[in-house]
Amino acid sequence: MLRAEALLLAVSLGAVLWLAVACAPGRRVSIVANGYSLRATVYGKPTPRDPRPGLLFLTGWSPSRFAWRPSNAHAGIGAKRLGCVCMTVALRGMGSPGDVARLTRADFLEDAAAAYDFLAALDGVDRERVSVVGESFGSYLACVLSA
Repeated sequence: MLRAEALLLAVSLGAVLWLAVACAPGRRVSIVANGYSLRATVYGKPTPRDPRPGLLFLTGWSPSRFAWRPSNAHAGIGAKRLGCVCMTVALRGMGSPGDVARLTRADFLEDAAAAYDFLAALDGVDRERVSVVGESFGSYLACVLSA
């Protein structure tokens, strides 16, 4: 059993080290909109002299108090490899303060719109080249937001 635990630990450490090398560092930001606050992380370096495309990642349905999701790793890798400015956002009740039982789809769409507007307004992001991707519920929100 000890060998299996040691192997699991080695694989876990290897994955963490790979992510540290493969991902651009992120900086946490707070998006304040309509009396509430969303936690978000921006990856990549916006360059005002050479605006970069923006890419907003919306996560799937995952009510919790934790803001980190696998899309954070995708955003970090995308920023480093594609040279764009990527951002993940924790929707209300899914990493940002809020009660999922009381929130509606319109509330979550409002969160996605606030995140999109925040990313598009960053100095160094090309406002004409901002895209949205999502997983599961985030894909639904990305489609409705884009319509």
